Amino acid sequence: MLNNQLQLALQKIAAGDTDALETVYNLTYKKVYAVSLSLLKNRQNAADAMQETYEKILLNIGRYNKFDNPEGWIVTIAKNISYDILRRKKNDAPYEDFENLLSVESKTADKEACADIIKAAYKILSEEERQILFMHTIGDFKHREIALALKKPYASVRWIYAQSVKKLQRQLNQGSEKTDEEN
Repeated sequence: MLNNQLQLALQKIAAGDTDALETVYNLTYKKVYAVSLSLLKNRQNAADAMQETYEKILLNIGRYNKFDNPEGWIVTIAKNISYDILRRKKNDAPYEDFENLLSVESKTADKEACADIIKAAYKILSEEERQILFMHTIGDFKHREIALALKKPYASVRWIYAQSVKKLQRQLNQGSEKTDEEN
């Protein structure tokens, strides 16, 4: 259903209806942001990547093949732009702006705990593990969608996600044991 809506909106854009970009944005912004944030590790840079992604969609709509997965095409654009930004800015501040990151999910009950989880993810997970974890948790991607977007086998994405969660649980459990010992 989502891909059908995206497909239709992209066809409208190709026909010259730039207002259809709003539909594309509304259907994809969480996923584009999650991919960009997972790579750039900075909220402002992720927002910049989002803006460039939607500009690039308008500029390159002629290259879109209607037989492609529209969501995968958009996520690939976001990923490539994020890599371009990394090359341009040489971003090396992985812990910047964690509290602002949490504003993406306003329903978060315990923001302090979420910040600890995100910090731990940047500290102990590889870039690939973080990307899959954030795409699934923040971006609401399904494992199959992540597999398509990253061009990885579905089973590998599920395994990497599960291993990432286990690593984080171990790290956070070790941290809470240290806090208990100090008390």
